[in-house]
Amino acid sequence: MRRALIITIFLSAFIGCKQEYPPLVADPQALSGISYKLFPFTKDGKEGFIDSSGKLVIEPKFDGALPFSENLASIRMGILWGYINPKGETVLEPQFDWASPFSEGLADVQFKGRWGFIDKTGQFVIPPQFSHAQSFSEGLAAVSEGEKTLYIDKSGKVVLDLGTQFGGDRFSEGLAPVMDHSKERNDDNAEYHGYIDKLGKIAIPAQFDRAEPFSEGLAAVMIGKKWGYIDKTGRIVIAPQYGGAGRFSEGLARAIVDDLSGYINKTGHWVIAPRFRAGDDFSNGLADVIVDEKQAIIDKQGRYVWVEK
Repeated sequence: MRRALIITIFLSAFIGCKQEYPPLVADPQALSGISYKLFPFTKDGKEGFIDSSGKLVIEPKFDGALPFSENLASIRMGILWGYINPKGETVLEPQFDWASPFSEGLADVQFKGRWGFIDKTGQFVIPPQFSHAQSFSEGLAAVSEGEKTLYIDKSGKVVLDLGTQFGGDRFSEGLAPVMDHSKERNDDNAEYHGYIDKLGKIAIPAQFDRAEPFSEGLAAVMIGKKWGYIDKTGRIVIAPQYGGAGRFSEGLARAIVDDLSGYINKTGHWVIAPRFRAGDDFSNGLADVIVDEKQAIIDKQGRYVWVEK
């Protein structure tokens, strides 16, 4: 893989201003002080992994791959999923219908149509018994049992039973988004969304069209057809104005305007103007993006660290 050329100067821009973007080539200086990380990439229909400089680390040989989490990555061979380590060695043979990234030492997997949780040896700690499951977060995981939503601990014990009134998402910063099935609506949205605490009590009443987990003190919510952000009191701190909104990570969140993704700060100002077809959260100072139909890695100033050839 050839090293890319050096860019000159990056000028950040905001919507409504004249926008000047960096050339679609990499700047090796952008890697200064950046921690080592692996990124999935696609070549000839197969998935592999590169490092932050674009160096090939794991040959593209998988039919699917998810980012590394807790030193393991989910990979697909044919229709089954397993796990590899950062050397590309198979740790758990492909055997699952789906294999989520590890979180808090466990991974939710689908096996023969049912969901359960495995440890890093591949042993089921909580047997596959649920119609759906989400990853553990803050010691709890949301699972579905028929039409009921439950929260279980790592022993499989039911800690919260939301019954059939609520559908729940993962806990983050002490709160979890829920969908209130009991409130009838006359529009295209199925339910109102709000937040509960770990006692199962309503912390922020169901009033939003969509709601995402909290991160760094803020949560993305949809009101009407636009996304904005609230704090833990439910107060709107960034007005709904985006076509899509991600979680805050390292002080920045991905936001979408006119089908293009950029990154905003916690005041709602554009730090990296929207110019990407897609983008991931920042981690270790870097984010994976798609621009001009090419995969690229950017730093928090919007400089290209690596660009697909």
